[in-house]
Amino acid sequence: MYIPRPMGRLLGANDLGLRVTWRHRFVPPGTRAEPTPGVLYLDVGGGLRPGIIDHHGADIRPTSTAELILQHRELVYVHFLGGVLKRAAAGESVGGSDLTFTLVTHFAPDFDGVVSTYFVKHLVETGEFPSGASALARYVTEVDQGRYRLHLDRPSTFLAPHIGQLAIQNLMTAGDPEQRSIEGLERGLRLVERVLRDVPGARSPSQFVPDGDDHPASRWASSDEFQDARELLAAEPEHFAADFEAAERGSVVLPLQGANGGMEVPAFVATRPPTSKLNKYWVRASGYPFFVCPYATASDTEGRFGRVILSLDPTWTDDEGQTPSLRGLGFALERRECEVRAEEEGGDQRSPTPRWDDGTCSNADPWYDGRGHAFTIVDAPSSTTHLSYADVLAIARSGSFWHVPLSRGTITMMWAADLDAKGDAAGGPGKWEPLVCPPAIDDRMRPFYAACRALAPIAEELDCPGTAATREVRDFPPEARGGLRLLHIRAEEGATLEQLLMASRTAVERFGEPDYVLSRVQLGAHNADPGGLDILVRQLGDVDVDEVPIAPDELVLFNHRSLLVRGSQEGDDGYLEVLFYLAFVREALRDYQTRLSDLLRKDQRSRKDTKKLRRDILAFQTRYYDLEIARSGRVRRISERLVSAMHLSRSYGEIQDQMRQLAQLEAQDDARHRERADLFMESALFFVAIAGVFETIVAYLSWDGFQRKDWTWIGSLLAFFVVIWLVALMLRRRRRM
Repeated sequence: MYIPRPMGRLLGANDLGLRVTWRHRFVPPGTRAEPTPGVLYLDVGGGLRPGIIDHHGADIRPTSTAELILQHRELVYVHFLGGVLKRAAAGESVGGSDLTFTLVTHFAPDFDGVVSTYFVKHLVETGEFPSGASALARYVTEVDQGRYRLHLDRPSTFLAPHIGQLAIQNLMTAGDPEQRSIEGLERGLRLVERVLRDVPGARSPSQFVPDGDDHPASRWASSDEFQDARELLAAEPEHFAADFEAAERGSVVLPLQGANGGMEVPAFVATRPPTSKLNKYWVRASGYPFFVCPYATASDTEGRFGRVILSLDPTWTDDEGQTPSLRGLGFALERRECEVRAEEEGGDQRSPTPRWDDGTCSNADPWYDGRGHAFTIVDAPSSTTHLSYADVLAIARSGSFWHVPLSRGTITMMWAADLDAKGDAAGGPGKWEPLVCPPAIDDRMRPFYAACRALAPIAEELDCPGTAATREVRDFPPEARGGLRLLHIRAEEGATLEQLLMASRTAVERFGEPDYVLSRVQLGAHNADPGGLDILVRQLGDVDVDEVPIAPDELVLFNHRSLLVRGSQEGDDGYLEVLFYLAFVREALRDYQTRLSDLLRKDQRSRKDTKKLRRDILAFQTRYYDLEIARSGRVRRISERLVSAMHLSRSYGEIQDQMRQLAQLEAQDDARHRERADLFMESALFFVAIAGVFETIVAYLSWDGFQRKDWTWIGSLLAFFVVIWLVALMLRRRRRM
């Protein structure tokens, strides 16, 4: 059977001659679902798959379900009509068939749920979306993500279409939740149809924002059908004035969005359920971006409200352009919720199937953390919260709810130092003990550890909550002068990454920048902002370098002086000993380079100094210099990377070059010494010969026949010998030059 396709659109049920019956079902917000034939989950279900369109699902950028439907119409169209279209393509007659489709959304559907329902029905029945659907969907996203603002000086903004739907929701008070939801949905669908008729062919979401009297987007309020909604909105200013007087107003510290640290944000904390229906909009228009609002439920008890919503205006920034976030708040409230439920009920009674599979919750009905709304809203479990209102406020006002818990965390800082036999001032006096070669290090390094000594660690008070610290001193082998002062900082149970970092900063302020740093952290379950978390982790070791995945659960960052390991490896991993040994090699090479440079610059070199330096370098080369020090592949890989980052091979080569230069200078020095010795010997022999001549002359002078005229030839003879000696000396110097 051939069915012509209408121009510019898909085949709808009407084109196929199908009779469609729509059913509606409602579930609690956050309900997860699996694809079901004939059923479409809208704004619930927890994903984006055929038959499920929910912007609250993981890994979905902040948007709205209405906009997702426009972007993924096949998840609706093929899911509902795919089977019928195949039958029609095979030649089967499908006209006149009755189809029943079920749409599932959450109780008391909001504007997004209503518009999404309208889009789905229109697409399935006609094969296309209504005119202006794209602009309307973008408007829905602005509303659902909290970016729409009311203005106290512009009353028309309080008659926007989504405000009409909010009024309808609050008017639905009769009957059970199912009945109230279906009546609110049906009235909402009529509202959407009216708005699309009043704003035909809209191209921009701003066309649905009233900006004056008798704006097309606010004409719905003038119809008799929605007169009760208009009256409800007219009473709002008086209700909010009472809510404003009863509230607590001030500021709280919230985390920065996409960065590390916190910022002060003006806050409006309702002390009781508000009487105004547009409370969130009133609060934001009054200059309070952070709003804590309790709502009355049947489960309320003294000091406890069953539902609490904490929201943040996503359009607000401070004077410095900083933007806050609520990331981590829902996670912190959920952890406390689990503790309270376990104490009250002897165990959490919620379904153990996690709503999200990222480790941030352990049940199907946790606190909603705002992941589908750019972390600007946190909502209580649909089964109501067991937390007291004081508990909720204490966590929200703590100024630390976003801090990242640690399963384990240590930092070791190392400072190069000149050490004497008693230890340095930082280490204090003590008994030196030899180091023990750890299992992760190759046995070839045993001579090195046997030659190194250490003083017993002692406690160090850093006055940083959640951490403990100890000091240690390690001496290098005698062939390399000096050693290292070590400070070990350990995170205690319940500590956070921020506390460990604070302890690190305190140590730097007290002892100065370390020469080497090893940081080892395993993060606990968290919902921290990835941008801020990355900054925090890197600050542990002042690391701004390469990343090396060394195991499925481990990542290493390093540079020429810092090694940071983030992962879950237990036990002695050998990283500390690797860094300690390579620090020794680096410091020894630096010392040798300094001593060699001093000798090379001197005009006079002491044989004693050069002999000792040669002996030290030779001992270092033969006993300790071995850059393949690790047994395991993981640790060996890291040691190789560190060797490269520290340029140890290059430094070692420079030492060899300096040694060759020193040998050449020593050879020249030896030649000069020999020449001076030869000259001395020759001069001595010459003057011995002269002495012999003088002895002869003296004997001659003592002869009785000596005449005064004989002095002439004797003087000439002496002058001749002196000239000969001077000429010989000049010729020797000329040959040397």
